[in-house]
Amino acid sequence: DLPEPVALANGDRLVLEDGRQLEIVAAPEEVYDIRARDAAHLTELAWHIGNRHLAAAIEADRILILRDHVIKAMLEGL
Repeated sequence: DLPEPVALANGDRLVLEDGRQLEIVAAPEEVYDIRARDAAHLTELAWHIGNRHLAAAIEADRILILRDHVIKAMLEGL
């Protein structure tokens, strides 16, 4: 048990009590790399994604979400 929650990233290792190591290997995921016309449009897209409680990585110039054809169609209409 770890005393505090820890965020683990791809390539991190956990050392077991017997000295063995476990390496964290992130599974590949298909994502949409969403770009917008401008900052206002990106904000609108982010609002719609958040309103649907989707997991998202929001960056200054793009949003990454897991692929979902229904969400893709909705975003393309905005």
